[in-house]
Amino acid sequence: MALHRLEQDYGESEIRIGTAAEGRNVLVLDGLWHTEMEVTDIALKFADSSSAPQVVSDHLIACAIFASDPGMGDPQKDNVRQIVGPEGERLATSPQAKLVGQATTTPSYWLTAESELFWPSELLGVVMANTGRALTQSHISSIGCS
Repeated sequence: MALHRLEQDYGESEIRIGTAAEGRNVLVLDGLWHTEMEVTDIALKFADSSSAPQVVSDHLIACAIFASDPGMGDPQKDNVRQIVGPEGERLATSPQAKLVGQATTTPSYWLTAESELFWPSELLGVVMANTGRALTQSHISSIGCS
């Protein structure tokens, strides 16, 4: 599970994904899971004059990702991999499936679920005071979970 905040840096047109909360692994039991996360906006908290973005989204993106590949630090259990396939290939037809790691020797299918929620950052004033740079907050359309 991860929480992201989108941002756009000075002089750039591309959108970047910033960390809004520390990611965590969540145990799924009988198809249900629960977690709580503290929004710290860690990427903004330590921004300096060379790394502060120009625009920060006023929304968070909550990403739940079921990673199927055995190359992950915490691989899925053997019984789960027997169901979804060693590289998650049985997930390929799901509308939530995403093929990741295509540039590696072990690409795999992951399931992703995304939800967007309005949650303005409380750190804008702190970042502007620390960096001396103007910073605005507005909605940036989601680019999906990564």
